[in-house]
Amino acid sequence: SIGEALESITGAASHRENGGATEISIRGLGPFLSATTFNGRMATNGTGDRSVNFSQFPSELMNKLAIYKTQDASLIEGGVAGLIELETLRPLEYGKRRLQADLQGNYNPDQQDISNTMAGGVGYRGTLSYVDQFDLKDGGVLGVSFGLQKSDISQPEQEMRSSSPSGSSMFACLADNDTNQGYTNVPAAGEADDCEDTLDTNRNAGFNTAINPDTGVAYDDDRPFAWAGSSRGFRQNDTHDERDSLFAAFQWQPNDRWDINLDVQWSERVQSEDRNDLNFANMKRNTPGTTLDALRFQNNGTVTSWAGETDIDSNGELWNRLEEYTGWGIDVEYIINDKLSVAVDISSNKTTRTEHQASFRQQTPSRQDVTFTRNSDGYVLWTVEDLDLTDPANFNDNLRVRIDTDLDMENTSDALRVDFNYDLDSEFVDSIDFGARISELVYYSARGGSANDSNGARVTYTVSDNDPAVMACAQAFPESSFLSSADTGGLVTNVDENGNVIGAYNSWAIFDNACRLNAILAGNDASLAYPVIGNHPQTVDVTEDTLAFYAKANFEGEWLDKPVSGNFGVRVVNTDVTAVGYRSAFIIATDPDTQELSLQTTGELESIAAKHDYTEVLPSFNFVMDLKDDLVLRAGIFRGLSRADPSDMGFQRAFQAAGDDEDPPLSIEELITGVTGSGNPYADPLTSWNYDLALEWYPNEDSILAATVYMKDFTGGFTNTVVPESYVVDGETLTFPIVLQQTNQSTSTLTGIELTASHNFFWLPGFLSGFGAKISYNYAD
Repeated sequence: SIGEALESITGAASHRENGGATEISIRGLGPFLSATTFNGRMATNGTGDRSVNFSQFPSELMNKLAIYKTQDASLIEGGVAGLIELETLRPLEYGKRRLQADLQGNYNPDQQDISNTMAGGVGYRGTLSYVDQFDLKDGGVLGVSFGLQKSDISQPEQEMRSSSPSGSSMFACLADNDTNQGYTNVPAAGEADDCEDTLDTNRNAGFNTAINPDTGVAYDDDRPFAWAGSSRGFRQNDTHDERDSLFAAFQWQPNDRWDINLDVQWSERVQSEDRNDLNFANMKRNTPGTTLDALRFQNNGTVTSWAGETDIDSNGELWNRLEEYTGWGIDVEYIINDKLSVAVDISSNKTTRTEHQASFRQQTPSRQDVTFTRNSDGYVLWTVEDLDLTDPANFNDNLRVRIDTDLDMENTSDALRVDFNYDLDSEFVDSIDFGARISELVYYSARGGSANDSNGARVTYTVSDNDPAVMACAQAFPESSFLSSADTGGLVTNVDENGNVIGAYNSWAIFDNACRLNAILAGNDASLAYPVIGNHPQTVDVTEDTLAFYAKANFEGEWLDKPVSGNFGVRVVNTDVTAVGYRSAFIIATDPDTQELSLQTTGELESIAAKHDYTEVLPSFNFVMDLKDDLVLRAGIFRGLSRADPSDMGFQRAFQAAGDDEDPPLSIEELITGVTGSGNPYADPLTSWNYDLALEWYPNEDSILAATVYMKDFTGGFTNTVVPESYVVDGETLTFPIVLQQTNQSTSTLTGIELTASHNFFWLPGFLSGFGAKISYNYAD
């Protein structure tokens, strides 16, 4: 795959998901700190961030993969870690006719252990490509390239799971007997007695991170805490991944002055999963006299042992994601005269992603006494008392399905670029490049990636407990060796009241998800229809306009009697962000008798907008010196930037009105007590100065030994900040504080070293001479 090919470049590593490499990190910096171009144009994605899912593109139809760790002024800005470049083939440059067919098989051993799979036992990936050139006589020469790929594979997964470590799902829960909050044996009547309840301060019963002004540290500093997740469990997953791709390129050179290129790309990927979950639902619950006594945790809060009461679910999901990428570009290059040439590139690309999900819940009739311990290999092992979790009859309570449109997202990028090259024909600076680029990036997510009952992206249906149609959907556990690598003797152990083992197993009772979907819909006289969603207060609608100018001088000559070459230049970039938010329209009503004010919604949405712009100057310098015929010194300095993710720059705002238990509001200031929301269109970029120094030794044409040292000085970090925002309400300007994630002026430094050794075994006989080997190492601190 493209991701795995990029991993072969020194300093690049991948995030692996669904059985393969997806996003790429460079020199230890996360994917969102890199930028990716496709044929010299910024690539869109379906994630809402700046990274690109390389699984979307067929590697067989690529001509070049590269990573620019040092950058020059002509390269598109956006990656402080590096710039990843993908290029398709230009047929005239290839210069040969080629018709190529490629067929690969996909065999996953774990897939063979699953019965009645969606993808079958063996998958495939087939590619057909054609490249040719035609002499049009007086019309010049024309090159064409076509590529078609179809992929149909499985990506089986076996998972040990816990709730996400963010938001209300997981946080530091107090764990001592000096409090009536969190995990404790001394709950006080009427107040929070576990990590699920809410205090009057409108937060969960967790570690209070607010700074005590008297001490300068958190109020709960030095108090013991444990990371409490909402739930834990296991997932057995049947997967199916289908991808169709079509790439085409046309290159026409009517004469030796013109070079005209048109390229088109289309890719559609459909991922489907049939998930079966065993879920222990109440890990934040405290059972006085049990949980705290059994709790074992490390100094960093990692829980290694827990006991208490919890609901146990046999859950399931039918999940589907459709992601489509379309892109095109026209690049025209013209040689004006012997010294001056110009290139104009216009492009557009778009990614759309939709996700649909039907989620099922079936619970045990009552909360159960359970314990878990984490063994030395990291596996969480469970013990239940007098409860056979392989018996479907034990999961007959709270039968429910949630039908979600989890995501409806569109990311587009349109750009126009003009580049000039002027040959100076001087002694040292032999040419200059200069140009401009204008682009517009639009990110739209109808619900900001979240589905719930209140935002119109979810429909919920329930049926009565022990519904016979649903219970009849029980089926045998479909995977014969689920998490067998754990080698624990059983993920779940069932004991009697005296602790004697009744049974141990790596499976649980499951239900056919398609069957119980039909049963629950029939019980509600409903049909399957995923919610159709539009604008909403949770919508993220961001437009980012960029205007960049650059100038770069290319030099070549001698210095200290050594051949040298390189470039120096500057890129000036202006970024203008517009975020549109949608909130419920309202009117302020006045009671004629009491003069009390009230906030009344009209049932319609109104749009609000926020704007922000900034300008950054990005100088760069690259230098190469041939110390010897086989020894090369390289150095580079550049200033780079990485912008905030589009999904984080929304403008989701809502007013808070005075409650019924407060004094009657008689003014707008008293009526509107605050503003809540998320997203920050005012976020500034993260910038860095970057320094590279490399030494490369080429003992022969088939070998290289290279070492690089590098340093990055960053300015800016992401922190939650209280900022004032002003709004015009009924003709009056009101200012409220709101908590946003903002870029601060903190500084940090990353240093590292890269080592590379590569050799082609040219000295071996016959076809063996085509083999080679490479070893590389990167260390970043």
